[in-house]
Amino acid sequence: EAGLGSYQIVAKIGDEEYSNDIKVEEYRKPEYSVSVNTDRTDYINGDTITATIRANYFFGGAVTGSPVHWTLYSNDYYYYWSGGDASTLLSTGFDFGSVAAQRYFGYGREVSSGDATLNANGELAVKLPANISNEERSQVYSIEATVTDEANQPQSGIAATLIHRGSFYIGMKPTNYVADKGKPARFDVQTVDTSGKPAGKIAVSYTVNLVNWNCYQTKDDKGRNIWKCDEVKTEIQR
Repeated sequence: EAGLGSYQIVAKIGDEEYSNDIKVEEYRKPEYSVSVNTDRTDYINGDTITATIRANYFFGGAVTGSPVHWTLYSNDYYYYWSGGDASTLLSTGFDFGSVAAQRYFGYGREVSSGDATLNANGELAVKLPANISNEERSQVYSIEATVTDEANQPQSGIAATLIHRGSFYIGMKPTNYVADKGKPARFDVQTVDTSGKPAGKIAVSYTVNLVNWNCYQTKDDKGRNIWKCDEVKTEIQR
């Protein structure tokens, strides 16, 4: 068990050395809590989010006039539809967007941040644009806020909300995962709204691609032989 004071952790891997300094301080019981709440549970691209940050003492009363630092994070959201008619097996197997390798860990990448002050009620309202036009899929926004009181004691709170890429989702699945050469192949398409209810009268377009993998041997940054494969798509129908 480490005593109070400053420490340095050193890790060595071959000829490489990494270090990090840490400080162990005496535990101090928090005197107040911080919460973050959004005005809605989910939004659509282009909406405005109102996030309210509140700080209250456990013995009652608001933490007033204290500085607040907030940070907005964004991470990919993968939609899963649990609806459909189970008797026709339409409730399973629909792909609403392939799950690629996770780009960001934790809360995701930082989108924006800011500093402000709590008002007389111990609150701060922050308006944030739900702008994900440059993203390929829907996003989960996480808003983290840290308040520092007069005793220089910081406390944090966080809330997450969903930003839909649009007002509906498109799912697709093949009736068979192996097709016979020269025979028709069928795909089922399902459109649903953001609450998961089937949505009709939505115009869709499609493209059928032939996918091949071009694999070759190369060297990594340490000169070792490795295999790499590039995806090659050829449009055959639209």
